[in-house]
Amino acid sequence: MEFDLKEIYQESPKAFRDLIIIFIFAMFVFLLTIAASFDAFEMLVEWSEKYEKFEIDEIFVLLNITLFCDPISIAITHVI
Repeated sequence: MEFDLKEIYQESPKAFRDLIIIFIFAMFVFLLTIAASFDAFEMLVEWSEKYEKFEIDEIFVLLNITLFCDPISIAITHVI
């Protein structure tokens, strides 16, 4: 029994979308595991304190807000 992935994904674009979502989730879990083992947050805090005059820590707050608000705004614009 042979599977032709190209044919499957052309027939069902939802399958390709699901594959992308699973891949992104797997990468997130992998990066979270790596960050936990290297204590990346502490390294980030030390680095941002080193460059406090550039307000580097504010960029991370902005990124968190953007990551929260972008999916909401995209969902709203596609519904309307």
